[in-house]
Amino acid sequence: MKSCGIIAEYNPFHNGHAYQLSQARQLADVVIVVMSGEFVQRGEPAFIDKHKRTRLALEHGADLVIELPWYGAVQSADYFAETAVELLQDLGVDQLCFGTEEEDDFDYHAFVVKEKSKAQCLQDVFEQINKTYKNQPYPWRVAQTYEQVLGIQYSQNPNHMLGLAYARANLKGEYPMQLHPITRKGAGHYDDRKGSFASGTAIRQAVVKQEWDTVAKVVPNHTLETLKQHTYTWDDYYPYLRYQLHVQTDEELRTIYQMTEGIEKRLIAHRNAITMEEWLNRVVTKRYTKARIQRLAFYVLANIKVSMMEEARQHPYHRVLGMTEKGRQYLATCQTSYPIVSNIRQQSVDAIKMEQRLEELYFFQKDTQYSFAKSYRPIIIKE
Repeated sequence: MKSCGIIAEYNPFHNGHAYQLSQARQLADVVIVVMSGEFVQRGEPAFIDKHKRTRLALEHGADLVIELPWYGAVQSADYFAETAVELLQDLGVDQLCFGTEEEDDFDYHAFVVKEKSKAQCLQDVFEQINKTYKNQPYPWRVAQTYEQVLGIQYSQNPNHMLGLAYARANLKGEYPMQLHPITRKGAGHYDDRKGSFASGTAIRQAVVKQEWDTVAKVVPNHTLETLKQHTYTWDDYYPYLRYQLHVQTDEELRTIYQMTEGIEKRLIAHRNAITMEEWLNRVVTKRYTKARIQRLAFYVLANIKVSMMEEARQHPYHRVLGMTEKGRQYLATCQTSYPIVSNIRQQSVDAIKMEQRLEELYFFQKDTQYSFAKSYRPIIIKE
């Protein structure tokens, strides 16, 4: 079967995602989604839990949903993309489909090939810019580097940057996938326009304000019903983050993944902020972006150490969240290097056991009656 992969968060699943899945179905016989778990790339809890998002994906055209492991899901774009692309390549996926705001003729593969040929020069210039403008945000430093070396305006659009990250990761693989960028419909990543399509950011903002008529226009009915039940935000976990920042010493916090440059002192200095929003407003700077601080907050909340992250990366796996009969057939034919996990219980690998801990962390504040037995095995959609 010809296969097409999608890397997604579905935070939440909206009409743009349904459109992308429909486009992917035209390219292949089977559509495989690698999807973030309970915490997403920018260090936030997913609005909707991964099991509900899995079902939505399967109902709208996905055949197989694999979880993007925690050690790759809450990361900067390059690590996020590298982990997801490696999973798809290990599953033998032929094509990779992703959304972009760029024009249809932008060739992501050609761009990263050219970038690779100038790699040493890019590295040298970036190091010099780092020394000269060390207090500038990382994306700004990257843009300056590309302008100097390649003479181009480097787009800061998050989806475009993710697309480049996918292309770079894909180029490294032994069996690169064919890239299929799809121009996003109606709204960019941070756009707040509302038609039949809107960005995830705009939808989350509308949900917080309970603008249900607006949300109803841009998401499937099942998503709307789920969003009305309850959603998960940092406000649910901030008291526990504050607790960690009060009880852990500077030395203990320095063992947390990505806790560098003495930034733990800044996190601690503002731990008496009453809300997560207030804490972020105090901690975030030009150098320490909101996404970086939220990722750090997640690592602190879950007590993820440097050693844990390094160990987890040595033991990749495919955790199956859901599948159709066609997805099951495809999976049965795969000769993968990584183990396929269909039942998360009684796993001996620490990285997989951590996945279950994070799921319990995600649910414990709101869903005290949640039956974790429901999530041990994949969702199966009968065709």
